[in-house]
Amino acid sequence: MALLNNDSFCFSSLNFRVQDLYLSLNGYESIPDTSEQCPNIRCLSINKHVITQWNEIGKLGFVFPGLIELRMSEWPLENITAKEIPQQFPNLKVLNLNNTLLDTWKRFPGLTDVSLMGIPLLDQYSDQHKRQLLIARLPNKTGVTDEEREDAERFFIRHHMDNENPPSRYLELVDAHGVLDRLAEVNLKAKESALISFVFDDKPLFKREINLMQSTTSLKKYLSEIVGIPPPGFKVFYRDVGFSFGLDEMKYGPKKLYTYNMNDGDKIHVWSR
Repeated sequence: MALLNNDSFCFSSLNFRVQDLYLSLNGYESIPDTSEQCPNIRCLSINKHVITQWNEIGKLGFVFPGLIELRMSEWPLENITAKEIPQQFPNLKVLNLNNTLLDTWKRFPGLTDVSLMGIPLLDQYSDQHKRQLLIARLPNKTGVTDEEREDAERFFIRHHMDNENPPSRYLELVDAHGVLDRLAEVNLKAKESALISFVFDDKPLFKREINLMQSTTSLKKYLSEIVGIPPPGFKVFYRDVGFSFGLDEMKYGPKKLYTYNMNDGDKIHVWSR
């Protein structure tokens, strides 16, 4: 291992027999042209530099033709535009581009692992969708079950099916899985309010829209003010009018009302003890 972080290393002095090379914090604005190569380097960490163009990064592939792992996080790199990636990095398996400015992606055919945390391209997605998009892009990625890969590839197809210019990987996956139907949109968000009829000792009390985000304890405090009885002096029951399951006693104070799946027209019975 050669540790040359923050060392102003010059590429013209290449002469290493190690396999791991660390060249972070050396202030590179470009990768110097050189005719020398260092084929024995397998892992290169070259983090925190100011290079923005991929054509400079491609030079690393010439200098280190045996490179298997490349870590280059915290760069202002905005895109990957080269079509010669397989020729630039023929042996690359692992790539780390965390905290760069990437908003596009080109395919690296041989990659098995990639890390792209903190990039604009994926900011809008959940962690699950980020993983699915990356798995679908990397046919050789390790540590992925067949089921997870198929789910990821199907998600990728549906994600790009309305794109006028979908990535080439989309067409490859359509050949493998066919043109998929759209998934039905299901709203899983909890209902926040409902119009409920209140009954006190078997007599109609009132009908009111209530906040379903509140707890059972909060509802009981409200009802206590209405019926004039402290909460220990009455019981509260929920009735789903759509089902004939009878009354469900609302015993647990911290329980949120939406967890009862209340709907408009349902009833809440208040019984004095």
